[in-house]
Amino acid sequence: MNKIPVLNIRLMPDDEWNRLGRINARENYVKHFGHEPASTQEAVDWQKEYALSLIGELDSEPLPTARAHFVPVTSAKVGA
Repeated sequence: MNKIPVLNIRLMPDDEWNRLGRINARENYVKHFGHEPASTQEAVDWQKEYALSLIGELDSEPLPTARAHFVPVTSAKVGA
């Protein structure tokens, strides 16, 4: 296998990443609550807590295996 070096990939500056993250947090807050947050920091804090709660839910449940989503080829109907 040939290895091709990855060159000239522009990275997003931290300031831009953080600015877009704050915008995203405000948008998600409005989608969830139906109104603007009192401050951007309130939205950022809420989004962090919300994300951590989702991760906690994932940790408490067993992850589904990919095998459960596969249909054996022999049982598939051709042209269906």
